[in-house]
Amino acid sequence: MTKIEFTIGIAYDADINKAKELLRGILRRCRDINREKQPAVYVKSLDASAITIMCEVYVNEIGKRKAVFDFLSIESLRVFKENNIEVPFDQMDVTIRNLDTEQVLKFVAAQHGIRPEAIEEAFEAVHRHEQEAEAKAEAEAKAAGKEQAKKEDKDDKDEDESVGSRLMRFIGIKND
Repeated sequence: MTKIEFTIGIAYDADINKAKELLRGILRRCRDINREKQPAVYVKSLDASAITIMCEVYVNEIGKRKAVFDFLSIESLRVFKENNIEVPFDQMDVTIRNLDTEQVLKFVAAQHGIRPEAIEEAFEAVHRHEQEAEAKAEAEAKAAGKEQAKKEDKDDKDEDESVGSRLMRFIGIKND
């Protein structure tokens, strides 16, 4: 027989007693937990993003520890989801000041798991696309004799959306 400690975090606005009771039910359904020793279920800590609940249980066979941990993990997520108990994840708000667009995009891309080379390629593609669009607009404006209208359109475009915003959209990052 061996003891394992299983922890899971719940959101601060979750019902702690309900979460603990749900965990006790999951423990009762796990066939490899020793029935002679009562499991302990309690609030272990109040962390930055979650209230951490600890379950101390005894497993009948040492070789079953991983299977019990797997069962508790999967069942906890399933049962909590069914009962609207949020299992939060760490979140961080980052404010970036005085960085150029390329630095900001590289940072955001890294946060989204995008290769730095992909940012460079996308940045070049956006610039090529903008140059092609600008050349096309100039040709159309000259053909139509509307040089002033073309310039006003370009100014409006610059005010509406930055290069960084267009690049982020181009590589598939939401820009809220």
